[in-house]
Amino acid sequence: MRMSRGTGGDGAVGGAHEARGAGRLASSARALLLAACVCACGPPDPLAPRPRASVVLISIDTLRADHLGCYGFERPTSPHLDEFARGVVLFERALSASNNTAPSHMTLLSGVSPAVHALEHRELRAPPASIPMLAEILHASGYRTLGMADGGFVTPELGFARGFDTFESRLQPFKHKLPELSEWIARGCAEPTFLFVHTYDVHSPYVPPVEFDRFTDPDSQGPFRTRLEKFREAFEKPELIYTMGALHSNFWEDDMDHLTPSDLT
Repeated sequence: MRMSRGTGGDGAVGGAHEARGAGRLASSARALLLAACVCACGPPDPLAPRPRASVVLISIDTLRADHLGCYGFERPTSPHLDEFARGVVLFERALSASNNTAPSHMTLLSGVSPAVHALEHRELRAPPASIPMLAEILHASGYRTLGMADGGFVTPELGFARGFDTFESRLQPFKHKLPELSEWIARGCAEPTFLFVHTYDVHSPYVPPVEFDRFTDPDSQGPFRTRLEKFREAFEKPELIYTMGALHSNFWEDDMDHLTPSDLT
């Protein structure tokens, strides 16, 4: 298992202003990794051929490496990730291919630079089929391939579903997706599995869970406090799945009352 540090604005492994709250998200991700490992391992058979390892790739979109303890940040923002990092290979220098979500993730899953796959925010179109995707290669090698993304720019329309047996893309808190992801893992334990999970949980507009809220004055009752509470209440409803655009525009325009099921992706 490896972790990597990245840089960038809105990219796959770097950017944004917030690391606080990654603790609970990392705890859920660690539970997902543990489920995959337990499922893949099972009791060893000394006479059986060595099984192929399953691969779990988790992208926490816009999480800043320089605000994580395992990369030297002095405040305790990421205790679970720090604990995980102590037992794995930790890359100390890894650069994102772009400062935007779509091109950086396409590079992550294709292995070619944005200059080659040509998926850029100014021209959103799927790369040509001649560029093989990681999921396609693993699928051809006998892997189950499962993907769950948070919408935005990581969608089937832009080519991200290629090679996946199952691929879902919807903006929803990671904790609400965890049961379904665990079921996916358990459903085919005997097969080597590639699982790709992408989440915007720490992306702006970032509203931390109450237990991780260190940014706002609890005594303040101004317009931002009202906006924050409306956002938190809306985003905690598991039945509502929003578009990233709806979250951004409604949050900054203080129009959270209009976030309803009509914003479903």
